[in-house]
Amino acid sequence: MPVDKQSVSFCPCCGGPELESLANCDYLCAKCKVQFHIITSEQIISVEGLEVHRVARKVGVLNQNVPITALEFKVLEFLMLHKGIVYDRETIIKAVWANNTNIGSHNVDVIVRRIRMKIEPDHRNPRYILTTKGLGYSFTDKLS
Repeated sequence: MPVDKQSVSFCPCCGGPELESLANCDYLCAKCKVQFHIITSEQIISVEGLEVHRVARKVGVLNQNVPITALEFKVLEFLMLHKGIVYDRETIIKAVWANNTNIGSHNVDVIVRRIRMKIEPDHRNPRYILTTKGLGYSFTDKLS
């Protein structure tokens, strides 16, 4: 069965776009054969004042529109769809940049820093996008 491209667009493991939709928001990647679960297929993901409008590709904080680049949106959406899971920089690169091999881990750090500057109440003490030292980044699963 083809995947609804508005609910999921890439494998969180390899970044591959060829996904098979299974039951209950489960997907199987044709490339790496990893089965994974998408936490939500909602068109708007909302977490304590932060809203991501997936179809419109817009982000809002406390009902204020936040200007955000396409890459920032993709990283934020990827992390929000997989709340509580720590992803290393290489996995984020594969998921967001797909086949571009000229991207380094520093690019991920820059994008995350820019996102934090835009969405976090205090970007020096983030509450949405967390860093796990030595591992990578995750979107918190501790907020409602």
